[in-house]
Amino acid sequence: MYVKRDLEDKIFRYLDSPEIIAVLGARQVGKTTLLKQIYQNVPEPKVFLDFEDPEILELFEEDIKAFARLYVEGNRFVFIDEFQYSQDGGRKLKFLYDRYHQKTKFLISGSSSLEISLKTVSFLVGRIFVFELYPFSFEEVLRAKDPKLARL
Repeated sequence: MYVKRDLEDKIFRYLDSPEIIAVLGARQVGKTTLLKQIYQNVPEPKVFLDFEDPEILELFEEDIKAFARLYVEGNRFVFIDEFQYSQDGGRKLKFLYDRYHQKTKFLISGSSSLEISLKTVSFLVGRIFVFELYPFSFEEVLRAKDPKLARL
């Protein structure tokens, strides 16, 4: 059962802006679940990638142009989960953004906000909106238990 996160509506408000959306947070707070929920509700064409897949990560790291041809070109939305696994992710994401942001919206997630911030944000100044996902708020807990309680 999916429990709607407060951050979901904020992210949807920025889907039409050209900036990259980054969802950061501690382990097990629901970043992947949130990204998948958003993914289900955006129009095609789209792709959801996971950098825990070594083949996808290797292609991103070793041949960014081939990665772009395979996963970016022709897609309106590109979701990349576990982005922190990329060693040079900020520089490569900047390359993709600079070439494709007029046709493609990038959304990434990462579990280590300090690590991903240091490696990514410095290359993406002016090109990225960073959102922090925290554990359930009190209202989210109430929604999970009983939606009537949350309405009170």
